[in-house]
Amino acid sequence: MSDESVIDVRQLLNQETVAVGWSDPGIAARVSAMLESWFMVPTQVATEAEECFGSHRPDAPVRHRRPHRAVGPRRPTLL
Repeated sequence: MSDESVIDVRQLLNQETVAVGWSDPGIAARVSAMLESWFMVPTQVATEAEECFGSHRPDAPVRHRRPHRAVGPRRPTLL
């Protein structure tokens, strides 16, 4: 199976479980919990990024940001 086929199958299963949830409250609750859990990871990542780098919203107050860590080897200090 190709990656596109797997994505299509997952999409179809998602659509079908949501559709079944309309007529079965028990399935609806489980599908709702599953969908909410899919959104938790990107929401947590965005929250952590906002805490670290500040908000990307134009109306957000400016606040001090943590300094970026240097990438790579440290340069020796000159005396």
